[in-house]
Amino acid sequence: MAQEYAIAAGYNNAGSLTVIESLTDGTNTFNTIALTAYSRGVARFRADGSRSFEGVGVVQWRSVMTWAQLEYLIDNYEGQVTVKTRLYRRDGAYANYNAILRLEPDIAFDRTTAGTVVWSFMLVEAL
Repeated sequence: MAQEYAIAAGYNNAGSLTVIESLTDGTNTFNTIALTAYSRGVARFRADGSRSFEGVGVVQWRSVMTWAQLEYLIDNYEGQVTVKTRLYRRDGAYANYNAILRLEPDIAFDRTTAGTVVWSFMLVEAL
C-alpha cells in the first residue's frame, strides 16, 4: 500500500496538502512515516459498565529526520494544520482532518545525527 500521509499549514487547506515524502527542508526530503497511533483520550468507566473518553484525541506519527528537518517543520507546520492520515492502521482508510501539530523530538535526539520525532496531532476534527 502506498503511503498517503500529507500535511498543509492552516485549517481547511486540503487543496494544498503535500505528501510527506515530497517535503524538503532545502537539502533533504522527508522519510516515510514509520508508525501511526491514535488515542481517543482517557477511558472512563461508568457504574453501569459503559465507557466514555475524556480529553482530546491524538494521532501520532513517528519518523526519523535531521535537526534541520525538525526546525523546518517547526517553522512551517507546527500549530494549526490540515492533515491526511488514518486513525487506525488496521482499516487503511485515509481522510483529511484539521488538527494542532506539536513536534516532539526523542530525548536522545542529537543535533549532529538523525533522530526520531513524534508528530502529535491534537484536537483532530474531520473535514
